[in-house]
Amino acid sequence: MGSDYSSEAVASSSLDDALKSLPSGNWEGQLSEEGGRRHVEYQLRFMKTGVVVGKGPNGCQVEGKFFWNNKTYKPSVEWTETHDWGTLSFCADVDPAAKQLEGNFKVSDGGHGTATLKYVPEDTS
Repeated sequence: MGSDYSSEAVASSSLDDALKSLPSGNWEGQLSEEGGRRHVEYQLRFMKTGVVVGKGPNGCQVEGKFFWNNKTYKPSVEWTETHDWGTLSFCADVDPAAKQLEGNFKVSDGGHGTATLKYVPEDTS
């Protein structure tokens, strides 16, 4: 006999668990592009509906989604940042335990690179 759980149900459950453990708030990290690195900061909000919104470097708008990646079997995010100079598309795997996003980005001017972001808890002191 087969399992009572379909792969879609397992993915949905894993995605729900990951979403519950991903905090909204301050995220910081590094973008690496063509041999250079720069520090970036985001204010992200992960909604129960799977929508990701917020602000990124230089006040850019962030809009995207949180989903189960059937290729990596991991929770993932993808979003588009809208800047004065163009757009940046970001796609990353999520490590809910480490509260970290690690992935790749492409820029509308043809640039591309990697990025790692980590949740920064608010200083309550």
